[in-house]
Amino acid sequence: MMDIDLSGVDPNSWFTIQSANQYGWVAKIQVGPDASVGTVSGRWFRENLLARQSVDGRSLRSQCFTVSYNADLDCFIFDVYGYGHGCGMSQWGAIGYARNGWSYRDILTHYFVGTTLTTY
Repeated sequence: MMDIDLSGVDPNSWFTIQSANQYGWVAKIQVGPDASVGTVSGRWFRENLLARQSVDGRSLRSQCFTVSYNADLDCFIFDVYGYGHGCGMSQWGAIGYARNGWSYRDILTHYFVGTTLTTY
């Protein structure tokens, strides 16, 4: 997959999101002008492809993203939404709620709907 040669190929066809869930999380993304070149999971794309090419080794911060090519700037624009893996509690959100006076019970029941807090 990493040996794909896209020289001479229109950059508009380098990345095509094939499927995403209802929240925009990329399930499959096509690399290259057609599926025969390569289709990978959104998770693999996020964790591997771009991280290996970046200067600092960072990848996309979330699997919820869109991608487009900007011909004027000759670059790809990744609009990334959220952080992490998309489930559980947002640490930054929890901090914000706590700073606004929410109790730990309020915060936990907000993020984990239907759960019951109890002591043992």
